[in-house]
Amino acid sequence: LIASALLFEHWTKFSTRAHGYAAGAMFVALAVAAGVNAWECRRSGRRWYAGVYAAIAVLMIAGAGFMATDWDHKVLVVEVVDISLFALFWSVQTKELWTDTLRARPTSSP
Repeated sequence: LIASALLFEHWTKFSTRAHGYAAGAMFVALAVAAGVNAWECRRSGRRWYAGVYAAIAVLMIAGAGFMATDWDHKVLVVEVVDISLFALFWSVQTKELWTDTLRARPTSSP
């Protein structure tokens, strides 16, 4: 409801910047996915993968933060960088899970 009110109030800005807002939101969501994968890898003892996923997540969030700058081509640059980071994430995750398809959950000792 609040988002709708803000959207209505600032419609002229939204209509010219919608793509940038959507791109930023999507890359934050992808960064969260990379962060969750980092957390799960850390819990399951796959520290190398955890580090790679965490670095990708941090770089994606930094890219989304770049959206706050006042540069004409920022959306294009952020999209190229973050899509490249997502391709790296996907490639690393494919290698990690190639034979397992799912990560084993850590077993808790009684």
